[in-house]
Amino acid sequence: RALEATSLTNYAILASNNSATVPVTQFANLSGGTALELIASTAIKMTGALKVSGGINSQTAFKITSVTGVGGNTVTNQIIIPNTTYANNANDILIVTHNYSPNNTYLNKNFGVYWESISSTWRIYLEEGPITGVMPNNITFNVLVIKQ
Repeated sequence: RALEATSLTNYAILASNNSATVPVTQFANLSGGTALELIASTAIKMTGALKVSGGINSQTAFKITSVTGVGGNTVTNQIIIPNTTYANNANDILIVTHNYSPNNTYLNKNFGVYWESISSTWRIYLEEGPITGVMPNNITFNVLVIKQ
C-alpha cells in the first residue's frame, strides 16, 4: 500500500491551502528525496504517541547502554554512539536523557554530547572529565536524533 487512511469522523486525510504556490503536504519516493513535507502554521499536530520502528541502525530514537572493558563501547568517560546508527552526521541534533530502571545503573553525574570529528562519531561524555571520571558499566541513555 502506498497510502492508507481510515476515519470514523469527517476526514481521514484533509489537506487545504490558501496559497497557490506553497504546498500544505508533499509526499515523494524515499529514493527520490522528500518523504513528507508539511508547510503550515502547525506542521504536525498529534494526539497519541510517536512510535519509532526498526533497529538501532534505522531508528530516530533509540537506547544505548554503556559496556566497559574489551569490546565495549566506552573510552574513559565516554560512550561512543556507532556511526552505523541514525546519529551519523555532525549536523544532527541529539537530545539525550539518562534512562534509569531497576536493571540499569543510576548516574548521578552531569553529562553532555559532542561530535568527535576524527572518528566521525557522536559521544556521550561525563562532564567531570577523563582524569576524575570513568563511564560506569550498564548506564543507559535515551537518544533522539533530529536530522538537519
